[in-house]
Amino acid sequence: MLLTIDVGNTNISMGILDGEKIIGRYRLMTQTTRTSDEYGFFITTFLNTLQLKASDITGIIIFFRSAKTNVFFNFCSD
Repeated sequence: MLLTIDVGNTNISMGILDGEKIIGRYRLMTQTTRTSDEYGFFITTFLNTLQLKASDITGIIIFFRSAKTNVFFNFCSD
């Protein structure tokens, strides 16, 4: 499964793809004060609502249109 993240200046949109099928969508407000741990919590909660684990995710695609790039790089590398 693929985790997709679109980091915009106003919202962060996430989706889970299983092949070509979208199995979940989630959106939260972009806040420049959030840490990589906080984003990790949000993503883990998103996965839990779909009864998924982090190990179910085989790839991540992130599209950046915001200054939050460092926080997401830190999250993905942890």
